[in-house]
Amino acid sequence: LDLANRRFILGSLLLAVYRSGLHKGEGCFNHNGKSVGLALVLEEAHELFGSQGEDEDAFSATTRTALYESMHRRARALGVRLIDVVQNPGDIPGAITSNTATVITHRVYDEADRKRMFSLLNWSNAIGQQLREWRWLGEMPVGYAIVRLHAKTSYLESAPVQIVCEPAVLG
Repeated sequence: LDLANRRFILGSLLLAVYRSGLHKGEGCFNHNGKSVGLALVLEEAHELFGSQGEDEDAFSATTRTALYESMHRRARALGVRLIDVVQNPGDIPGAITSNTATVITHRVYDEADRKRMFSLLNWSNAIGQQLREWRWLGEMPVGYAIVRLHAKTSYLESAPVQIVCEPAVLG
């Protein structure tokens, strides 16, 4: 399918799940906080936002982005966890990433993508601060990741840590 039809189908699916949850009530997908909840993984999520190209007018792109932002904000109340897998984090609107609790990042080259990841990892890119981390985002070896988890009781639980998710010695 082309991009416009993929966006339409995915948007329709998300809207159907959301409306079903509204009908059943808050917490219906996670049994009122007693389970993990419904997790929807959106691969290549950066394609959902932004302009489609020359064929789409600005009003349609703005309306579609606003709908997806609204869906991301409101789905959490129903127990739906939307997992956005992106290659270009800089393309994701701030309204989506403002509610991000858990972040996993691999090597990032583009400056806009690095700025977004710095923001999501709660790092400061002020002059002279964390220059080593800024550089490491672009030099991280294959198989390494930086992870920031959602803090449960203390802000120290959400400090970014580096992990090896695929040892380089394995084939």
